[in-house]
Amino acid sequence: MATQVIVQTEQRYSTTVQQDFSWLERFALRCFHPRAIFIEMAGFIWSIYYFCIYQWQTALSVFVLALVLALFSVMDTSPQKLSQTTIGKIGLLHLHPMNLTIRFIGAVILLYGIWQRSLEFTLGGLSVLFLGHTFGWAKVDSRFAKNSEA
Repeated sequence: MATQVIVQTEQRYSTTVQQDFSWLERFALRCFHPRAIFIEMAGFIWSIYYFCIYQWQTALSVFVLALVLALFSVMDTSPQKLSQTTIGKIGLLHLHPMNLTIRFIGAVILLYGIWQRSLEFTLGGLSVLFLGHTFGWAKVDSRFAKNSEA
């Protein structure tokens, strides 16, 4: 089953066919570029610092600035080429609505925990956030599927 999904994903995003990606797919592919990941993580770390000292306006500004800088740094990359990489395929799998919902809920819990200086909420938010990143891994490798024969 998982092998069929991978084959279908590869067929959909093959280089021989000029794929017309939606805005969300292009955004996700560019966000999963290694350069963008590093810039966004640096912005996220600084945002958490400002959020810890209760300067949420500065935290939001730094986060948005890092996101914009990351997107501009990879603006010249081709979505078709990015979709052929392993990380690009994983990025496209992360667009599932359940994945996005779980990650959003985790981010809200994480920010609440940091704002309240609650270790339990902070760790709980991180746990939910990481859980959201695991949704869909069975489509990447059949060893992650529930009913796989190992």
